[in-house]
Amino acid sequence: MGQTIKVGLMGLGIVGTAFVQALSQYQSDEHLFSEKIIEVKKILVRHPERHPDIRSRLTTNARDILDDPEISVVVELMGGMEPARSLILEALKGGKAVMTANKEVVAQAGREIWEASRKARAAFYFEGAVGAGIPVIQGMRRGLTGNRVQSIAGVLNGTTNYILTRMTQEGLGFSEALREAQHQGYAEADPTDDIAGYDARRKIAILATVGFNTWVSPEDIQVDGIAGITQDDIAYGLSQGWVLKLIATARRQHDTMNIAVRPTFLPHNHPVAHVSGAYNAIWIEAEPVGNVMYYGMGAGGKPTASAILSDVLQSVRDLNGPYQEFWSIGRHPKLDASGNIRGMSYWRLEVVDRPGTLAQVADQLAKHGLSLRSVYQKPLLGGHALLFLVHHKCAEHLWRTAWTSIAQLPVVEHVGSPVAIWESEQEHSDH
Repeated sequence: MGQTIKVGLMGLGIVGTAFVQALSQYQSDEHLFSEKIIEVKKILVRHPERHPDIRSRLTTNARDILDDPEISVVVELMGGMEPARSLILEALKGGKAVMTANKEVVAQAGREIWEASRKARAAFYFEGAVGAGIPVIQGMRRGLTGNRVQSIAGVLNGTTNYILTRMTQEGLGFSEALREAQHQGYAEADPTDDIAGYDARRKIAILATVGFNTWVSPEDIQVDGIAGITQDDIAYGLSQGWVLKLIATARRQHDTMNIAVRPTFLPHNHPVAHVSGAYNAIWIEAEPVGNVMYYGMGAGGKPTASAILSDVLQSVRDLNGPYQEFWSIGRHPKLDASGNIRGMSYWRLEVVDRPGTLAQVADQLAKHGLSLRSVYQKPLLGGHALLFLVHHKCAEHLWRTAWTSIAQLPVVEHVGSPVAIWESEQEHSDH
C-alpha cells in the first residue's frame, strides 16, 4: 500500500460535498489512482447532526485540524473572509499545504497569505477561486511559463453572462432576465455583487496578480456594472455586428497595467462573444504563444470540486519536491489609475427632441476634446428621442468627464450606462 496523505477539510456545503465525492471517485478508478492514498481525516462543520453517516470524521473545532501533525493538506471551503482567512494563515504557518476556492480571501488577503506561504515554505493553491473548474491559474503559472502575458480579458461572472445572453437571444428586458436567473439558481436573492461587477473585479484582480507577477487590489480597479443596460443597447450593438458582454480586462503597457470591469461590445467574430449562459471564458494574449482561450462552467459544486481535487493532487506531487516560490523575479508593472488608457465607448442618451439638442451634446464633447464617430437617433413618444453615440478614441478620463457633463444638460433626460468597445491588443499597441 502506498503512502497515505491526510487532508483536513473545512466546510461541507455544496462544494465540500462535491469534493469528497470527486476524491472518492478518483481513488476508485484504477486508471487514475496514484500510488499515494489521499484520506480526508477530519471535516470542520457547523452542524454535525446534518451528516450522521460520516459523524466520526466531523468536528466543530478547527484545532482538531490545525494541531493534527498527521494532516499535511488543508482544504478551505467555508467561504467568506473570516474565519477563513485566519484559518488559512494558521494552517500555512503550521507548515500545511492549503488550497481554497475562496475568491474573496484570495483577492483581498492574497498578499498576506502568499507572504505567510513563503515564510513557512508551505504551498498555497487557489485554482477554484477563478472560473471554478477552468484551469486558468495553473494554465498561466505552469502552461505559460516562459511567456510574457500582455493582456487578460474575459467573461468571469456566470450570472451577468446568463442575463445578457437571455437579453440578446430572447429579447428579454434586464429585470425579466434577472428574475429568470434567480429562478434558475444563477443569481442570489441580492444580486448586487454580480450585476455591479464586484465579483468579476475580484477575479480579474487575481488573474492580473498571477499573469503580471505583482499584487493587484480589487479596490483599485474601475468597475461598471450591467444594471443600466437595456434592450435598446443590446439591439444597437447587434445592428453594428457587436455582442454585449460584461468583460473584465487587464492589459500590460510597458511598465504599467490598465485593469477594468465594464460592459463591452465585442465584435461578433470574437470567440468570447459566443460564450453563452452561465459559462465563463478567459482570453489571454501572450508572447510567444499568441492567443489562448480557457472556457467552461464558471460556478457550481462539481466544476469547483474539480479544481480543488486538481490542487490537492498537485500538492501531493509537490510534497516531496522543492518548495515553489509564487513570486517571480523581475520588474513588476504598476497599476495606472490615471484614466489615460485610450479607447472608444458607446452612450445612450434620452433627450428632448427639438432643434439644437444634438448641437448642445456635440458642443460638450468638443469642450472635453472628444469627436463623434457615429450618431443615430430613435424617435420616442412625447417629444423625446434616444441618441446612440460612439466617440472616437480618447483617454478614459476625458470621456468620463464629458459623459458626466452631458448628463447635466437640461435637454438630457437620462444617460444610460457607458459601454466600452473592444479592441485587440494589437489595436491598443498601435495607438
